[in-house]
Amino acid sequence: MSVESPQSMVVATDLSDQSGRAVQRAVRLAEQHHAGLTALHVLPPRAANDLAAFARSRLAAQVRQHATNTEVEQVVVTGEVAVEIVSQTRDRSADLVIVGATGAHTFPFVGHTAENLVRVSPCPGARRSSPSQ
Repeated sequence: MSVESPQSMVVATDLSDQSGRAVQRAVRLAEQHHAGLTALHVLPPRAANDLAAFARSRLAAQVRQHATNTEVEQVVVTGEVAVEIVSQTRDRSADLVIVGATGAHTFPFVGHTAENLVRVSPCPGARRSSPSQ
């Protein structure tokens, strides 16, 4: 079985510094493979509008920090984290989904996203562990 280069990737971030490393890795992969990249953050259902505005601002800052020469689509949605990541991955026909795997989150409702994605993702995934893992 041959492995093809990804054409479209989604990186999911909880906006923490640790997940910023996943964004950084995704940017490098997108550059290496000349692939499209979407940075995604999922807010909990019924999130307040001011939380959505904060999330969009923080996502933009995280992308600016790691993607100085790469165009990255930025998406903030509300819903169940794993379900929304899979939905966004399918909507973009992504070949690869990348998530951080530190267990440290900006928001406590994120849960075990990497483990859930392994079970339901329509495409291969890459988990960016913290340096100590």
